[in-house]
Amino acid sequence: MEKVRTFIAVELSQEIKENLKGIQEELKKANADMKWARPDNIHLTLKFLGSTPAQQIPEIAGELKSGLAGFGSFSIEIAKLGSFPEKGKPRIIWAGVNAGSEDVIRLQGKIENSLKRFNFAQEDREYAPHLTIGRAKGFKNMERLQELMKTKNAVQLGNMIVENVYVIRSDLKPEGPVYTVLENILL
Repeated sequence: MEKVRTFIAVELSQEIKENLKGIQEELKKANADMKWARPDNIHLTLKFLGSTPAQQIPEIAGELKSGLAGFGSFSIEIAKLGSFPEKGKPRIIWAGVNAGSEDVIRLQGKIENSLKRFNFAQEDREYAPHLTIGRAKGFKNMERLQELMKTKNAVQLGNMIVENVYVIRSDLKPEGPVYTVLENILL
């Protein structure tokens, strides 16, 4: 039985990806020990499914289609920068969902409810809509990066309409993950 590493996400507009690339270029000037996400791979993750039987994907998509029927499209704004954890040495650098975050949280909750019968792992933390743009590899120049982030915190990275969610396959490769859309669910 083939298993595939999967997650459910919102794909970003090309404008937002370009703007994320620009902010990453600015943040790279801190010369911190970071692994920066490829802008084309950045997405808004709603639910990480993990290792999933391949033959179950159509059934999962069917549950999502019925569970999200009538949800409707909505607008989001990507703005502000932050890190996890908020205090101390950052492990994750993110761009946040500003306007529309309540709709994203509501959408994520409906996805969780739609997939309950599949017994996917539940998150320990409350869902916080964000785009991971970098991961710390070490601690070199982290203070410099945090200072630079403070000067960029009012950044506006773009607006878009969320009309679909996607079930995405993630294949981990030495050069970074390769993502393949398996299912497209219209909101």
